[in-house]
Amino acid sequence: MDAIACVAEKLLSAINQPNQLGSNVGHVSASVVAVYPNNGINGDTLISVADSAMYEAKAKGKNCWVLGT
Repeated sequence: MDAIACVAEKLLSAINQPNQLGSNVGHVSASVVAVYPNNGINGDTLISVADSAMYEAKAKGKNCWVLGT
């Protein structure tokens, strides 16, 4: 779990950097973690777990991550 948390935090930090788009600045955020094979061994299962994690993360607010269960 510690390794997953470390990678998730590093990804959030990198993704949250502002991006210059012409004269505008864009911001991107992420909030999902599903891990193979712990959360599923096929794409459909992993997507389902990630979808559930996404809704849980959105309920917590922006710029966070939730490990799928």
